[in-house]
Amino acid sequence: MHEQLNTLTQMFFKSLKGNLMFEFLLSRFNSKRGPKRRLSLEQIVALNIYRFHFKCGDLKNYHKLIRDLMSDEVPNMPNYENF
Repeated sequence: MHEQLNTLTQMFFKSLKGNLMFEFLLSRFNSKRGPKRRLSLEQIVALNIYRFHFKCGDLKNYHKLIRDLMSDEVPNMPNYENF
């Protein structure tokens, strides 16, 4: 399920290439301030879809769940403070 969701989000973002709003979003996402992003925008969207699928309202418990269950699929998972 994880691979299918990743390919779906990658195809979605690939279809948005060239859109002015998307390019603005990417420029804001890849800013030079703050810590370096360890997750791509596609991975963040996929993890948010999983959050709604698991019906997890608390972000701290969701981070622990993803860290424990999906550590091989998301090896560069940031710590909770940077999540």
